[in-house]
Amino acid sequence: MIKPILLVCAAFLLWPFYYCQAGDAGLEKGFGFTAGAVSGIGFAKRDIINDKTGAHGSQWGLVLWKSGNDGWADIGYQRMRFIDRKESSGLYFLYGAGAWYSGRYADYIAESGSFEKYFTQETNLMPGAGLGIEIGLEKHLKLNIELTMTLIIGFSNYDNVYADTLKEFILVKRPFRKTSLLINPIPQLSLIYYY
Repeated sequence: MIKPILLVCAAFLLWPFYYCQAGDAGLEKGFGFTAGAVSGIGFAKRDIINDKTGAHGSQWGLVLWKSGNDGWADIGYQRMRFIDRKESSGLYFLYGAGAWYSGRYADYIAESGSFEKYFTQETNLMPGAGLGIEIGLEKHLKLNIELTMTLIIGFSNYDNVYADTLKEFILVKRPFRKTSLLINPIPQLSLIYYY
């Protein structure tokens, strides 16, 4: 399951290199870190194009993590349209979507001494739109602060579930699925170095 996710994530990160040719006039490329629902969490690749229609661009965010029986992936893509952009600051609209996946295998020894395994899996899809400001910290380094109204669509899947009773956790022998829907304002931060 991880290999297809890695291939898709690699394609998402390489797409801006193909889309934005190095010889394009008015193109700014940046790389850094991002944290947010729509933007994703982790490494960020940002491209801004300054043309006759104004400044606009896109950003990808990606992180993959695996440790023992736990693993998760987060990816985000957003488009930006600047209302105003100067050397040291900018104001822009943004829209996009992020996705987060988490999976975990664990072991459980029941009171009877039997050995059990269970698997938990959670996925969140997070489309949203909002406003952002870009603050120049120095010539090439910019901090982006964004606020998005985000729709969070969550899917949870458990092979075996711990049911919390008043005294102890009991392993319930049944699959459990849950879907949730939330709308929240979520802040985002990106620190981008333009080259």
